[in-house]
Amino acid sequence: MTLLTLLFVGASLASAADEPDIMLEPVVSGLSRPVSITHAGDERIFITLQRGLIVIHDGLQLLSEPFFDITTLVSSSGERGLLSVAFHPRYRENGFFYANYTDLDGDTVIARYTVSASDRNRADPGSRKVILPIDQPFANHNG
Repeated sequence: MTLLTLLFVGASLASAADEPDIMLEPVVSGLSRPVSITHAGDERIFITLQRGLIVIHDGLQLLSEPFFDITTLVSSSGERGLLSVAFHPRYRENGFFYANYTDLDGDTVIARYTVSASDRNRADPGSRKVILPIDQPFANHNG
């Protein structure tokens, strides 16, 4: 079980030599193998789980339904799995985001997906467009 902690850095600095005020605040517990966190330009935090899920923390709580579920496409063990997600700079307009994962053959896949047209907290798994498949000769160091 993993506890995810966000790091907040204070913005008030008297001079460049001063150290920032740092406060750690636990926001989510009970997640299995989180590998990255990011945002889409709003209040939500997207947490990538190695087994092939992306879940959302909306600022108050972890939403009960995952944003993204490609567990049936992902080989998830050791250094393999859903490793990262990146949102398009114009995500609000086009709904595009990109996933980096290890497929069932052990190869790396970079694919573009789109958010659901009817629910901003759900991705459309049928929108997958593979951008870059990369053959991997070994089971590790494929990120």
